[in-house]
Formats: sequence, structure tokens, C-alpha cells
Amino acid sequence: MVIVGRGDGRKMRVLVYTVQKQEAVSIPITLEVKAVPQAGNYMSMQADDQTVWSLLLKTGPDLAKVAQAIALAKSAEWTPEHHPLVLQDASVGDAGEHEVADGDEVTVHCKARAPDQT
Repeated sequence: MVIVGRGDGRKMRVLVYTVQKQEAVSIPITLEVKAVPQAGNYMSMQADDQTVWSLLLKTGPDLAKVAQAIALAKSAEWTPEHHPLVLQDASVGDAGEHEVADGDEVTVHCKARAPDQT
């Protein structure tokens, strides 16, 4: 299995080859593709055409590496227009009346939420 992209504007893809080095599966990595790690070192992937693939990896660390690589490839598709993943609204004090200077220490509290699925 490889995750490839050409850097020419085409989508990145998950490619799976047979032992004879023939392409068996080619799944474009889009925002819609679902890749879910499963028990027993399996990765379940749903392609854009709704086909579901179950891929067996050799080890748990291999599964984690693939999941991270797919997430990174999907991040190339993120734009503020499609998915505003990070919204920053920072101020110091109740009304933002203070300024932060070099050397000041601050504590930042982050709240995460899943993007709306509408």
C-alpha cells in the first residue's frame, strides 16, 4: 500500500498492489473518504463511490502510520470555505483591554468541536 500524490493538482490516492505488483485498489483521498482503524490491524476505507475496503496491515504501528498519512493527505484538501477547522478568537482580559508583550506568560484554553455535517 502506498499513498501518493503528483503535486500537479490531482488528488492524492491510496494505492494497493497485489504480490504480482499489479494495482488492486485505487482510492482518491478526498474530504469525503472515510478511513477508520479497526481491531486486528485492519483499516476500513469507504471510497467516494461508496465501495468499502478492508485492508489488513502487518502491525499496529503500521496501522497508525497509514491513518496518520491519510489524515495528512486529507488536510491538503481543507480550506476555510469547506471546513473552518480552526477559528481563533483571542483577547487578553474580559474586553481585550490588555496587550501581551515579549516575555509575558499566557495560558491558552482550546475548545475543539467537530465541523457541522450539513
